Amino acid sequence: MKFEEIIRKISQLTAFVIIYFLCAGVYLSSKNFVRQPDGNIVLIKEAHAEVDLKTLATPINDHIALTLPKEPVLGNPNAPITIYEFSSLNCSHCSDFHLSILPLLKSEFIDSGNVKLIFTHFPLDRKAMKAAMLSECVPAGNYHSFISLLFKKQREWMLSRDPEQTLIRYAMLNGMTEQQAKDCLVNDDLAKDLLDIRQQGLDKLEIKGTPAFLVIQNNHREMLYGAPGYRTFKAYLQSKIIH
Repeated sequence: MKFEEIIRKISQLTAFVIIYFLCAGVYLSSKNFVRQPDGNIVLIKEAHAEVDLKTLATPINDHIALTLPKEPVLGNPNAPITIYEFSSLNCSHCSDFHLSILPLLKSEFIDSGNVKLIFTHFPLDRKAMKAAMLSECVPAGNYHSFISLLFKKQREWMLSRDPEQTLIRYAMLNGMTEQQAKDCLVNDDLAKDLLDIRQQGLDKLEIKGTPAFLVIQNNHREMLYGAPGYRTFKAYLQSKIIH
């Protein structure tokens, strides 16, 4: 093959690659994705789709007896709307909600005093159960930060050769001694309490996966199953506040 022919083919291939990446960039941008400086592609905002609020929430019989935790509360304890966030600490969708969507909801609805949130454990396996137990044992002032740490470090402790020891190390960074953490992990009464709450979620709220949200306003109760995007959750809460 002649040198000129080789140059021509290389030029054609280079042009094709450039056009491909330009088209890919336009497509991703149209879908609200952007390339970060580190090369990762992330979704920067939820797609603009109409939200059908009538089908988003499932009414729950207000007469069903529920025994759920009253604290720790994120927000004003007297807020008119209560959200119970049923999450498993090893659930990736729960992590996405807690780290990406909840901070936005907190800024707009919780900090304003309209909504309070109570994190409610719904452990999916033994590892998540151990993490949940430790979160209930850390000093009260560290509870929410410890939950966030477990979500941020989810892959680390889930893939650790010794998840329990890794969790104990996190607990020690949040005000517990090693012995206190070990004692917490063999507290059968605490384990029973967490399992009782989980069973209520299964039997009475029909929770089949995490996250799930029980929303209470004026003794009226509704369930949101799955993790709505920020715009969807925002529209839902705005409709509750208006009404």
